[in-house]
Amino acid sequence: MNKPIIEKMYGNKKNDIPYEEWWAVEDTETYIHMLQLIKTIDENQKERNWNDLQHGKLYQDTPQGILNGGDYQRSTDVRRSSVTYNVVKATTDTLVSKIGQNKPRPRTLTEKGDYHQQLRAKELTRYVDGILGDTKTYRKGPQIFKDGGIFGTGCLKVFSEDGKIKTERVLITEILVDDLEGAYGDPQSIYQTKLVSRNVLLKLFPKHKQEIENATPDDITNRKKQTVDLIKVYEGWHKKGKHVLAIENVTLLCEPWEHDYFPFAFFRYNTSIASFYGNGIAEELRGTQIEINKILRDIQQAQNLIAVPRILIDYGSSIVASHVNNEKGSIIKYRGKKPDFHTPTAMNNEIYSHVKWLISSAFEKVGLSQLSVASKKPAGLDSGRAIREFRDTESERFTSLTHQYEEFFEDVANLIISVSKDLYTNQKIDLEVKAESRSFIQSIKWSDVNMEDDKFVIRIQTSSLFPTTPAARLQKIEEYVRAGWMSRESAIQQMDHPDTESWATLETAGEEYVQKIVADILGSGKYVPPEPEILPERAINYARKAYMDAKKDEVKEEYTELLLRWMEQASSYLAPTSSTPQPVTAPTPESGTPTANPMPLPTTGLAPQV
Repeated sequence: MNKPIIEKMYGNKKNDIPYEEWWAVEDTETYIHMLQLIKTIDENQKERNWNDLQHGKLYQDTPQGILNGGDYQRSTDVRRSSVTYNVVKATTDTLVSKIGQNKPRPRTLTEKGDYHQQLRAKELTRYVDGILGDTKTYRKGPQIFKDGGIFGTGCLKVFSEDGKIKTERVLITEILVDDLEGAYGDPQSIYQTKLVSRNVLLKLFPKHKQEIENATPDDITNRKKQTVDLIKVYEGWHKKGKHVLAIENVTLLCEPWEHDYFPFAFFRYNTSIASFYGNGIAEELRGTQIEINKILRDIQQAQNLIAVPRILIDYGSSIVASHVNNEKGSIIKYRGKKPDFHTPTAMNNEIYSHVKWLISSAFEKVGLSQLSVASKKPAGLDSGRAIREFRDTESERFTSLTHQYEEFFEDVANLIISVSKDLYTNQKIDLEVKAESRSFIQSIKWSDVNMEDDKFVIRIQTSSLFPTTPAARLQKIEEYVRAGWMSRESAIQQMDHPDTESWATLETAGEEYVQKIVADILGSGKYVPPEPEILPERAINYARKAYMDAKKDEVKEEYTELLLRWMEQASSYLAPTSSTPQPVTAPTPESGTPTANPMPLPTTGLAPQV
């Protein structure tokens, strides 16, 4: 940023509006106020930026000038590689493989919704699934988790471009929040700084061609030859205020921001006591990692200087030096005292024990064991049940961390729904996505799943409820058979291509059909007569409960009367029962007729009862 712009920024107090309230000034002057505030926040957070740089180097020993992708390259000088046993990287990567690889599924739930609302909620869940698949958000999830482990906070941006929803990983070093305003984690304003190609800006904002061409190119990367002409772009949001995009000398975009949220979803490894930014593994293990590096460096120097084989020869001995060589079976002639071959100990054993303790304590701080980091099981744990209990015990430490990762995907799902609504309302774009539905692909339009915000909530559906691997699905099938929920024939049919979700959908089809009929009657008075195939007893039981609930909510009497009529008609399909049932006896076989042996009791044929 050149000097005249800085002076202009600090000298402007138009209309006596403080620069902190940049969203309250005229659009043409917004960039002056906003950039002044961004510069002030950046100056106040120099220590945090420096710490982020150090934490990035603890994970990956890389000389870097700034953590914005401009100069992030691996060092070719091996002497600068000071990390020899990287516990920060080992623990972070292990947690990414344990938790970050999960795919939490956001699920839409309704509050006392009828069948139609529940059906729309299911379709909305598939719609969100389709967006997550199209944007490859599940692939970005582990990287966001890793950013949280390294820097304390990972960030994903959800936005629309060319009429489509997109997601983008954002380095937390690009996000600026005032320390005091964000102390409780809910600031009113947020800012993002990013390097963008000058040519891209010229295509997006041709009206400001002159200002973009005159903008100072970014030289913060300090590279000898610039291969890309980059300009620093500043973007700011204020809740119920403005959304502004600017460069150092002009406001490129200024539009109302009517939302009470920002287009970012954040994952924090560990929430801070009084800060918007979280605390990561690198910060927690920083002191331990530095101490490990220091001791291992000392050990390396001691090994090179001290632990070297030496030959001790007495002054009074007569030895030919050339006889002391590397030849096998060589003869050393001497007179007097024989030579002494000696290799001194580099350091005391306490030093090596201390290093092992530091490494072990680093894993314990995070909640991992060295065995899990090395992907090994403890000796003696041979049965599957013992291994599962061992993993469950270790996973208890990560319950809170897992919940935070799931809440991150909840926030992403809510942002996807909000962006879809904006596209439909403001730009008249009815977004359509393709989503999986049982064994086929289904196209879902936003207009078909659009619901009012107070009619649903987003919750995470635990991934273990719907296993994805064939082995896990087969295990779930065995559990269903043992519980008596699934027949032997259905289980055998599921062996080649296990799909428990599709089976469960067919099993509950009758109940869902009854729910649809009752919802139509109580919602619009549409009457569909009952059929014998819809399990009359269970159908009547459900309709009776819906009738009482409708009377409580004062639904139209004509609709409740229709439901009573439906229940009476369904009751006619019930088989009459006798008060004194007669026992059924088998016929007596005639003389000479051979008697068959009794058939054995049916078994599942899948796994023996233990």
